[in-house]
Amino acid sequence: MPAITEPVTRRALAFIDTAPENEGRGELSEQHKPPYYQGSFTRTAVPLLRYCQGGQYLIMLLLVSPRPLARLALLLVAFGLLLPRALAETAAESRAMAVRELVLDILSYTRWPTEPAVLRLCVAAPTEYAGALFTIDRQANGRTVQVNRYEASDPAISDNCDVLYLGVLDEPTRLALFARLQGHPVLSISEYNHDCSTSSVFCLQASPQSERVRFNVNLDALALSGVRVHPAVLKLAHADKGVP
Repeated sequence: MPAITEPVTRRALAFIDTAPENEGRGELSEQHKPPYYQGSFTRTAVPLLRYCQGGQYLIMLLLVSPRPLARLALLLVAFGLLLPRALAETAAESRAMAVRELVLDILSYTRWPTEPAVLRLCVAAPTEYAGALFTIDRQANGRTVQVNRYEASDPAISDNCDVLYLGVLDEPTRLALFARLQGHPVLSISEYNHDCSTSSVFCLQASPQSERVRFNVNLDALALSGVRVHPAVLKLAHADKGVP
């Protein structure tokens, strides 16, 4: 949890750590009454709204009560607030791993005019599911894979990349990038090109509501790419369109 800086929140948490049990009876002694204390500590609730942008934690309610109850209340509040975020992070990680495995599968069915001894996988433009790609170090056949990130406008992409994984691109940048790729055998894979009608050979469809990652193939882009892809992958993409 990020450092607590608000004086009232700090005093409240210090109170929880130092307040006596008092056996659940009566009022707190004067030395243990915080400035916002309003009566019987078994019934008083003090709302403490605190939003920490760094850690995205929100402490919604702190019950002024003996130590075990207060800690239980904080635990329940934290659990209720953090569980949805934890589940969302887990789903995002699962989608990223699914993208990683799909990309590896696609690469295993792709052939270049001259097979590179080291396959250079480049990531360009803002991406959402590319995080796990940077954990790839080799293919199933043992070939080493190097993963690097480039700016989409970097002219080195055409000479330094065998595979190009793309995120969000504006139209002028996309057109300029693929113009530079002409004549270079580069397999392109795009995150954000759902209709798969422009430029990229493979277009991923990763839904936020599902961990499943689908893909489409742009046959025109494949013909211009200079690489070959096994027909089984193309058939799989066609069959996947009918799967809900």
